[in-house]
Amino acid sequence: MAGDPQFTSLLLALGLTDFSMHPHQLLTVRDRIASLDRAALRRLSPQILRAASRSDVEALLREADPNV
Repeated sequence: MAGDPQFTSLLLALGLTDFSMHPHQLLTVRDRIASLDRAALRRLSPQILRAASRSDVEALLREADPNV
């Protein structure tokens, strides 16, 4: 999951900072992390944890990261 750039914003929003992945995924995920506003994502974490569905989580993440 950590190696999938699609989930990077979610993992950062939930406070994760250490990721384990296959080496060929490192550059893509590193670039993704560099493009995100981690503080904005962290502010969303309470709302994400209370979200009722996957689509609600995706909508919240899209506010902070249009690439979700």
